[in-house]
Amino acid sequence: MVAITSGSLESDVKNTAIIVYGVSTCTGIALTEALTDCMDSTNIYCIASKVPYIYDQNITIAIRKRGDFTPPLFKRIYTRYLFVSLAPIWVTAQILESWSLEQPDLLRSISKIVVCSSSSAETKRYSFDLTSKQLSRRLLRSETLITTILEQFNIPLHIIRPTMIWGSTPNRPDGNISTITSAIQHLPVICLPNTTGLRQPIYYKDLANLILYRLLSKKRHFASAQKTSTETVGGDQLLTVYEILQAIKRKNSPKNRRLNLPIFISIPSRLYYFLALPVLLVSLRTFAAILRISSDMAGFTRLNSILPDLPTHRISEC
Repeated sequence: MVAITSGSLESDVKNTAIIVYGVSTCTGIALTEALTDCMDSTNIYCIASKVPYIYDQNITIAIRKRGDFTPPLFKRIYTRYLFVSLAPIWVTAQILESWSLEQPDLLRSISKIVVCSSSSAETKRYSFDLTSKQLSRRLLRSETLITTILEQFNIPLHIIRPTMIWGSTPNRPDGNISTITSAIQHLPVICLPNTTGLRQPIYYKDLANLILYRLLSKKRHFASAQKTSTETVGGDQLLTVYEILQAIKRKNSPKNRRLNLPIFISIPSRLYYFLALPVLLVSLRTFAAILRISSDMAGFTRLNSILPDLPTHRISEC
C-alpha cells in the first residue's frame, strides 16, 4: 500500500514524530497503516475525539473532547515533527490557531504540514444554493487562515482538496457510495436526465498514499518562492453519475441483482428538471443537488499523474 519507497523518504524519518488528526475516517485508518510500513509506529501520535480502530498498539492515541486542542505528550525529543490533518479543515484551522497562541514553540518545531480540504471549495463556489456557497466560503476562509498562520511561522504547507472519496473499511463505511447504495436498495425505479455530469471519485487508500507521499517524500512540492501548495486531486477514472449508479447496482444485494433492480429510466433533461420544479418550493438545497446531477465535477489532477505506480481502483471492483 505504501506509495513511496524507503529510498525516497526523508533521511531522518527514524527521528521524526508525526501528529495525525482525523484517524477515525477510512482515509485516516489507511494512512496510519501506511505510516507503520514506513517508520517506527512508536513515532506516530494520533489525536481523536473517540478511540479509533488502529491495529498497531504501539501508536500513541490521545483522546480529546471537542474544542480541546491540547497536543499529545511525546515519548521523547525528536529532531523533527510533521503534522497531518484529515479533520474538517475549519477544525484544523482552530487547532493551528490555538497552537500559535498557546503552543508557539511546538508550532515552530514542526517542519511540514499537510491538511485535507475539499474540492467543494471550487465546485460549490458559484452555486445558487446558499448552503453550498457557505460551505465553499468556509473551506476557503479556513485555508486562508491556516496559510496566514503558517506563513508567520515559516512552515511549509500542502493543502489537498480531494474529490468524492469512496471505499469502506470493515469498521467504517464511507459516507458517499455506501449512502447511495443504501438509498437505491429501496428504490425499484430511478429516473435520471438523459445527460448526467462527470465525477472523478478517489479511492480512500489512494488518498492516504498521496498524503503519505506529500508528507514524507524528499521531493520538493513548492515553487522556489512559496511555502504553500494547493492541489485538487481526483481518481484516474472519469465517470458519469449514471455510470457510478450502474457500478453500485452491480455490487448491490443478490436479491436486487436477480430482479435487476433498480431500473434506470432516462428522460429528456428539460422534462426531468421541469418535473423536479415542485422540489424547489420545499427545499432549495435538494433542488440544487438535483441540478448538480448534470454538472461536471471532474477534470482535476489525476492521481496517476502524481503516483503513476499505483494501480487503478474501480468502484465496480472494490
